[in-house]
Amino acid sequence: VAAQPGLQELLDQTLANVALLALPELRGRQVRMLAPGQTLMLVPGALDIPGKIGDTVSLIPLAGPAHGVTTRGLQYPLRDATLSFEQARGVSNVLLEPPGRVEVRDGLLLLVHHDDGGAHQWRGG
Repeated sequence: VAAQPGLQELLDQTLANVALLALPELRGRQVRMLAPGQTLMLVPGALDIPGKIGDTVSLIPLAGPAHGVTTRGLQYPLRDATLSFEQARGVSNVLLEPPGRVEVRDGLLLLVHHDDGGAHQWRGG
């Protein structure tokens, strides 16, 4: 299922649209939210990350921490990590070896893939 909600308009509407991904009725289904240059989806246990070298990938836990997060093919790998919403540990990673891969043992983990060749990466400052 692919949907194109307003992901670049008002922040409150964007957050409400992202929360729709966590609906119990959608569990076990591959649901993607599409916007120009980006795709959002929940990680259903394990997920391959298509794309090209340099794309930005962010992992954001929803509704509590995500446990057992392991990534492959990204610049900053995670191994059996716990990600919490109030920490930005999973934000602005870089796809180095497509397809990348992310696995989560427990929790709701949002994947945001920017098809941008790295244009959205935070560069410090």
